Amino acid sequence: MNIKTPTLIMWGADDKWVTIKNAYAFDKNLVKSKLLIYDGVGHIPMEEIPQVSAKDAKTFLLNGKAT
Repeated sequence: MNIKTPTLIMWGADDKWVTIKNAYAFDKNLVKSKLLIYDGVGHIPMEEIPQVSAKDAKTFLLNGKAT
């Protein structure tokens, strides 16, 4: 992948559609990525834990990193 923009990857550890292996592959192949894995969350963290994911996205956008 030739993406050099800082990228936040938000992944649910219990995603049944796209396995966590893919999260690690994205993180490895994106130069400036930050991978967050949410335990007990499935395919769409933004719907399942909106407050947490919104806070993490905001922190990433403001500081270039997430909690």
